[in-house]
Amino acid sequence: MSNIKIQSRMDDLTLKLNTSEDYLKESQNIFNKLNAIYLNEINIKATSEDYKFNVERSKRILLQKEAYEYQATNSVELNKLKSEIEKLKSEIELIQPSTSSKNARRKNTLPRQIQSPKFQRKIHNINPFPDKNNILQ
Repeated sequence: MSNIKIQSRMDDLTLKLNTSEDYLKESQNIFNKLNAIYLNEINIKATSEDYKFNVERSKRILLQKEAYEYQATNSVELNKLKSEIEKLKSEIELIQPSTSSKNARRKNTLPRQIQSPKFQRKIHNINPFPDKNNILQ
């Protein structure tokens, strides 16, 4: 009888060992599934943040390109306007002679009495004998 008791006891223990091994395998499977779900969620969050970052970066790059294009078109327009202004100035100079050349011709043809130093003082309001009060001013 003792052999039968030992054998039954041994069978009970092996049955319990098998069931505990089954529970252990199930718990490991559940743990692996939960771990996979957790890692998947982390990867999804990371990829969504990377995606958002990449979207924002691409928007910034596109805006920079647009700004450069606008700047280029503005500089082209500015250069066109400058060239038009220069053309108009040259046309005006062709139509009207320069006043500075007229003034130079007039200065060269002044009569002798105007060229005298005494008369030039009168023209330019130069006083040969300045007052003491005027010197300080």
